[in-house]
Amino acid sequence: MRMIRVIAALLLALGLLGGRAGAAQAQQSVDALRNKANQGTVSIISGGVNGTYIRIASDLAAVLDKDGELRILPIVGKGSVRNLLDLLYLRGIDVAILQSDVLSYSLKEHLAPNLAQRIRYITKLYNEEVHILAGRDVAQVADLAGRKVNVDGAGSGTAMTASILFDALGVKIVPTNFDQALALEKLKAGEIAAMVYVVGKPAELFSKIAADSGLHLLSLPLTPNLLQTYLPSSLSHSDYPALIAEGQAADTVAVGAVMAVYNWDPKSERYKTMAAFVDAFFDDFDRFLQPPRHPKWQDVNLAAELPGWTRFQPAQDWLDRRPTTAGTGYDIPLKNSFDEFIAFMQQSGGNPREGATQSREALFARFLEWRKRQQEASPTEAITILTGDPSGVYYPLGTALGTLYGKLRPAAQVTVQATQGSVQNLNLLQAGRGDIAFALADSVDLAWKGDAELGFPSRLDKLRTVAAIYPNYIQVVATKASGIQSLADLKGKRVSVGAPRSGTEINARRVFAAAGLSYDMMSVQYLPFGESVALMKQGDLDATLQSAGLGVASIRELASAVPITLVPIPPKVVARIGGPAYVARTIPAGTYAGQTQDVPTASINNLLMTREGVPAEVIYTITKAMFDNLPALTTAHAAAQGIALNHAVQGSPVPLHPGAQRYFREKGLLR
Repeated sequence: MRMIRVIAALLLALGLLGGRAGAAQAQQSVDALRNKANQGTVSIISGGVNGTYIRIASDLAAVLDKDGELRILPIVGKGSVRNLLDLLYLRGIDVAILQSDVLSYSLKEHLAPNLAQRIRYITKLYNEEVHILAGRDVAQVADLAGRKVNVDGAGSGTAMTASILFDALGVKIVPTNFDQALALEKLKAGEIAAMVYVVGKPAELFSKIAADSGLHLLSLPLTPNLLQTYLPSSLSHSDYPALIAEGQAADTVAVGAVMAVYNWDPKSERYKTMAAFVDAFFDDFDRFLQPPRHPKWQDVNLAAELPGWTRFQPAQDWLDRRPTTAGTGYDIPLKNSFDEFIAFMQQSGGNPREGATQSREALFARFLEWRKRQQEASPTEAITILTGDPSGVYYPLGTALGTLYGKLRPAAQVTVQATQGSVQNLNLLQAGRGDIAFALADSVDLAWKGDAELGFPSRLDKLRTVAAIYPNYIQVVATKASGIQSLADLKGKRVSVGAPRSGTEINARRVFAAAGLSYDMMSVQYLPFGESVALMKQGDLDATLQSAGLGVASIRELASAVPITLVPIPPKVVARIGGPAYVARTIPAGTYAGQTQDVPTASINNLLMTREGVPAEVIYTITKAMFDNLPALTTAHAAAQGIALNHAVQGSPVPLHPGAQRYFREKGLLR
């Protein structure tokens, strides 16, 4: 009897084990299916069901979905402010379509901590027009004072823009926050006086309004105050046949839409998925320009830059890989030339935004005519100078150098381009997308040899040197409130190291390694100078490493706002970095507000670079413009005090350009 019980117990145990094994196998199958379903999935939060955002997201799904590789999930959103917060906090959201002014608004209102380093943009999309739809008893915007006007949901992009717009016009409304479809019904019923809708024209919601509805689109008075923030635009009969009479137009303003992305860790799977999304989107962009895709795709220039925003690195990498400066969906010279046209109009006494009938389209048409005349009058010599962050040293020096060059060659068209710094500049030179560039000597050395990990997948063999210029000082700056006194104190702190794979970031890697530190010991943020300073002022960042000339504007600004500590880099650490490029130097006392003592640090030379194929006469002139006018460069930035002719041919691993050789022979530096 006892034996029977033992056998029964054994059989029961085996049965349970078998059941557990089967359950485990079933769970593994479920997990595998779940992982497969989520692989390559990109969720895009967009806008309301009647808006342009959701149609743009739907187009992305229709064009880019590819079984087993990429799947796009469009999600209905509740406006730009809410979309931004969802991108930050809602699980599973990878991309958000937003109004471009929402980032500055959110930073101003402190809607989220560390916002500037958590959000990036893939591309500017198109301009969205402000629509104000009103009843027959409203003739002009001023008539809305004291009346109910719907501005979409609280926290929406439309609500944000409406607030800015009516404040600028001095019209005090009574805002309501119905969704747009319900607002249209209330407007028809006379329960509200008007509704504001920021949406790309033509808005589907308005396409079904009958011609005899009594509703009409109001013209906005294009005041100088309003045009400081927004671009002029117009709505026509062809956009809304039932709302605007033939031959008539409603003046309005437009705000840019942007495709924003969460700034994932480059080592994460989400980052890799987003990089694949960017490549697929940019590679197949021409398919978005064909029917039945939304007509707003025709307005997109993938290369367009957004002030105040930082581009997602895979998107920047795609643009940097382009062998030419223009192609389907991107045209860099056209953008630069349009900026010059605006400056020309202002300098010649004309206002490019004047007149009630002036629209963005008319302005651009005038620009194209101007550009054609300029090109026909004289095929201009065009050079592009690649610099760095506008708050650094490269940009003001590049601007001053461009001005000096223009004086020697008045017919030349000089473009000074802000960039992410050394690594991007050198890659752009190699691709023929720039002519002159500032770069750090160690970045030049890596580029000449090739180093895929640090941003140079292959050897950049087209580079040529113009001259060695001033030394960069590696400046580690912390807020006094952080308690950081030494490099070792950076452990566990929030530290910015510059834009990813920039010259500054390469410097940071080398200095930290020599000090026995690594990125995983601290919370590293990849931010340009200006953003780092803004976050340190707010208390959202503890320290930043900036490789720049002494007295750089970003650190001066920080020191004037909050107490700072310049963190020393001892000579023994500099010696451990290795290589002749790094030299122990001192930041003199008094360089920044509150700095009472000399601070030891490391320095590295900056080089002015070019590429083969740039005419010798151009490089000779740029070299002459620089060394014959050093006081003018020093006026642009004090770092130029470090530029010396007797050191100009030293320290570069890359051969001198023939045009530079000619100048230095004239000065007796070369035989």
